[in-house]
Amino acid sequence: MPLPTEDGANMFAKNCATPEVGIPAYRTIGMAALIAVGLAVSPNSTAQAGELADPTHLVQEFGNRILGQLIVDRLPSDAERVRLHDLFEEDCDLSQIGRFALGRIWYLASPAERERFQHLFEANLIDAYVRHFQRYSGARLTVTDQHPDSESDTIVLSQIETTDKRSEPLSLAWRVRREPSGPKIVDMVIQGVSVAASYRDEVSSLLHNEGSVEGLLRMFQKRTRMIAASAEPND
Repeated sequence: MPLPTEDGANMFAKNCATPEVGIPAYRTIGMAALIAVGLAVSPNSTAQAGELADPTHLVQEFGNRILGQLIVDRLPSDAERVRLHDLFEEDCDLSQIGRFALGRIWYLASPAERERFQHLFEANLIDAYVRHFQRYSGARLTVTDQHPDSESDTIVLSQIETTDKRSEPLSLAWRVRREPSGPKIVDMVIQGVSVAASYRDEVSSLLHNEGSVEGLLRMFQKRTRMIAASAEPND
């Protein structure tokens, strides 16, 4: 499945601001196949399968499960980070996001370098999401709209309402991609800023400054150690 293009990433925020709701085209299914499916699948299981394949359901469930894991003014412990990683791995295509962030360098990196980068990148990505969401711990994420962006991608718009009446709701847009295993989140836009595109720009800058994939990996390793140190409880 093709990765998002740079133009696609740059246009993401614009698309979210001016949704164009369209009707997806479906392939015709033979009557015999419909009858067979109807006999084999119960109405309840069909409804459940449709719900699980719904991008809005994915985003709402994922967002609220993440918010439920966080505690205000405290970074997650190692055990909590493992649980968060499991949630991200279940609902997000982390490998696709990492590959997009590394850009063309993905094809030049060795398999070992790709694996190291992906491991370090996921730790940094999840930490970034945690820091954005942490002050909204205990709040609820509500989906406000959705619209197709391509044959495989849907943009889901949402808000997180804070209990602090002085704070404005946090506006979020999610890019959800239809994959063989089901819908997966491949990007999040926070107040108009694409997380995937931001990481791609940062990786490109670090590669330019460090001069090699190995130098980039050292920088991500250093940052990962800092994340782990910040999660340790103070004596």
